Amino acid sequence: IDPDSDPSELMGIEVTAPSLLVKEGESVQLKAVGYDGRGEKVDIQPQWSVESGKGEVSEDGIYVPVGYGTAEVTATVGGKKASSPVLWKSILRMWNW
Repeated sequence: IDPDSDPSELMGIEVTAPSLLVKEGESVQLKAVGYDGRGEKVDIQPQWSVESGKGEVSEDGIYVPVGYGTAEVTATVGGKKASSPVLWKSILRMWNW
């Protein structure tokens, strides 16, 4: 941290999710919290994006996977970024012959 910076400025972002494992057809609500130079929480309105993997994320941080695998969902505010991995799996369907 730059000692000459304003301690009220956004210094970092943390991205959290209730679960990092999502089943096929479900979505997950990601949350982003900012922290200032004192370590206090700061309200932020991040720009959400899917950096790797498949799927879409809404402006409110709701991630909807496409297919199965992993994705890296990122929140960005003023040049600061934080990401969260999300793993989604397909549902195993049992057939009764």
